[in-house]
This record gives sequence, C-alpha cells and structure tokens, in this order.
Amino acid sequence: MNCISSGSGAPEPVGEGHAFWVAAAACVEEGGPLGSNAVATQNTIWENFKGAGTILSGDGVGRSPNGAIAYRQNGGTMKVLMQDGRPVGWEASGSGVWTLATGAAAPFKGKTFAWTAKPTGPRTYVIDVKVN
Repeated sequence: MNCISSGSGAPEPVGEGHAFWVAAAACVEEGGPLGSNAVATQNTIWENFKGAGTILSGDGVGRSPNGAIAYRQNGGTMKVLMQDGRPVGWEASGSGVWTLATGAAAPFKGKTFAWTAKPTGPRTYVIDVKVN
C-alpha cells in the first residue's frame, strides 16, 4: 500500500522523552484482497518513548468495487532511525486481523497478517502486508 499521512497530529508530550500521537492516512493498494487501486483509510494511536514507538490502537477499512475489508491492529512497533544524533527516518512493523470482508475479500475474514512500513518521502510511506 502506498500511503500519505492525512491530518496526523504532532506528537503530544506526556513526560520527559515520552509522547503520543494520532496518525491518520489514506492508502492505495497494489494487489491484496481487493485488487489493485483499492483505497484504504487507517487510524493509529502511537506511544513514543525515547525514539521507540508502540501502537496503542489502530484500525482501517479498504474499499473497491470488488468489496470491502476492515482490520484491527494487534500491535506494532516503530523505531526512529538516527544519524549523527539527528532523526533521518523510521521503520515500523506489526500485525493485525481482518475483522470484516465482503466480495472478493470475503476469504480473508478472520485471517491474520503481518506488516512492515518505511517512509518514501515527506508524509508518504509504503506498507507491505503478508497474510499469515
């Protein structure tokens, strides 16, 4: 999935080196349960402590003329990549379960998946999803 952050908030400090933020994105799928060009929206709440992020909650929905699919995050982590004491990127991974699936995606209902993500530019990133 090729994603762009949409309305993601800035990290909100809750202590020394500790913050949380709500991230929202829209994505276009390349393949997957609904086929290419399906559109997905997702929301994730992240907690960050000294450069290490953990998903507190997350969900999303994919739509296409072929059907619809919804998922829930089971968890995930994010690591800020540093170079010379400055952040230069990030990498993330996690897992989830498809909680609703219709049409072409119907066989995926109840299946779990693993994902990895990395940035591709300002406010953009790619997510690779593998069915378990």
